[in-house]
Amino acid sequence: MGIYWNLCGAGASLNSIVMVGTHDAGINKGKWYARTQKHDIWHQAYNGVRLFDLRIAAGTSGGTTGGVKNAELRSYHADGAAKKQETKTRYLEDLGRNQQLERSSIRMGTFGDSLQSMIDQAKNYVESEPNEFLILKFDKCLKWALVAEACVTLLGNRIYKGGGDLNIKTLDDLKGKVICVFTQDGLNAIGNQYGPADGILGIRNLNGSAGGYDAGYEGLQYFGKGGTSLTGLTPTSENKKKQRGLMVAGVGSDPRAMGMMYWTSTGLLGNVRFRNWMMWKGSNRAALKATWNTGLQAAIDDRLNGQNVLDGGGNLLKTFMPNIVMIDFANSDRCSLILDLNNVAAHELAQAAQFVAAQGLDAAG
Repeated sequence: MGIYWNLCGAGASLNSIVMVGTHDAGINKGKWYARTQKHDIWHQAYNGVRLFDLRIAAGTSGGTTGGVKNAELRSYHADGAAKKQETKTRYLEDLGRNQQLERSSIRMGTFGDSLQSMIDQAKNYVESEPNEFLILKFDKCLKWALVAEACVTLLGNRIYKGGGDLNIKTLDDLKGKVICVFTQDGLNAIGNQYGPADGILGIRNLNGSAGGYDAGYEGLQYFGKGGTSLTGLTPTSENKKKQRGLMVAGVGSDPRAMGMMYWTSTGLLGNVRFRNWMMWKGSNRAALKATWNTGLQAAIDDRLNGQNVLDGGGNLLKTFMPNIVMIDFANSDRCSLILDLNNVAAHELAQAAQFVAAQGLDAAG
């Protein structure tokens, strides 16, 4: 049962579709107050999630191998100040060998699923849905080289090695693959050990000091930012205002960039599940659509103010749009709401093209 392939078509570029992403995607277990997801990676993918935000650290897993305590790479959710690290020799179950590593213990947070389990689930999903793709986004990891090794080793021929600018790759280019992208900290940490030819690409945020869009960048380039103040008492309203402003600001970026909109709320007061329930309560579901549409409409208006606005086929040239909607506690209902935005985008862009044609404006070229 293909989802995006059937909905958007094999020739659709990644930066022309709207997809679901999950924030702290691996935290479907652990301490109840810190969990951010209900379902594991496979079930999130089945419901329509295509980008998974993962933060990985090494944690003791119990038992011993050859007299050495076992450890595994696991997803974690914690503020930096709440992590304690100690250098230990452990038997790393993910890679099957003794390894000196920084073992982490976490206060005011939790460990979630193991990296090996999450990679296996991602691999199994694209094997069962050969026209679909998944993106594993690694950020704030504490042992980058081991994470890269696990991705390359465990995914095997299912890891994407096509390189290039992911934003303009088509669904046909990406089908049947798991795409692994590392933030710049991760790329710096692994150096020349792994690269695009091995299946490790980059991901960069154009909101800030990263510079402009780079057509030669091998990876994914986006504009956006998540998070609310840790002590904010009204995270829902705070996030609405922030995301609306960011999506409008993104119009000034290159139209090839992908917009990343966060429908999440963080903080130290209260538990994640309750705050998330508020994000999806009643009128806030409509607010998600309105916030997303604000970004699209601003981009269309900006494009209509240009000189050449249609391509040779009479379609509106590519505009910036909120392509990735990041959520907590992804389920089929919430994913369906976001998937439906693909139909909204197609309708709005088609109407804009009809308006341009009716006004007799010039096509590009």
